[in-house]
Amino acid sequence: MDESAFYLLPMLGLTWAPKGKTPVLLEQAGRDHLSLIAAIAPNGRIYVGGQDHSFSGEDIVWFLSKLCSRYRKRDLLIIWDGASIHGGEAVKAFLKERPGRIHLERLPAYSPELNPTELVWNQLKQRLKNQVFLSLADLTVTVLEQISLLEKDPKL
Repeated sequence: MDESAFYLLPMLGLTWAPKGKTPVLLEQAGRDHLSLIAAIAPNGRIYVGGQDHSFSGEDIVWFLSKLCSRYRKRDLLIIWDGASIHGGEAVKAFLKERPGRIHLERLPAYSPELNPTELVWNQLKQRLKNQVFLSLADLTVTVLEQISLLEKDPKL
């Protein structure tokens, strides 16, 4: 499980211009962003939640409760990083109400390469390079389409 942000401000990859002329890219997008949280199930299914502001401990609890309702008859193993919102009071209280239902494993510090969800974010950001989105709605639609494509590709 992991969180990431996707901004309206475009991520620029490569561009071109005539020799000797510095390229100037004009964009009207602001700094609004889409905060996403995702978890990957062992079968490759990607569960995603999003909002237009940064995540809080209460938002983490909301996502965990959605996962619990999806897997009602199974205990959950959540592997995540050491983000401060993961250890907040809201999350601790939620876990205390469900002893044994959710088992947490924390990834070592500074090891995104061990988190498969980071690979999802990398794929998405790679696919969104050089695209300009003028609204969070447009960005959301594109991100959800790309996540669906990732799920359908067993190799990925």
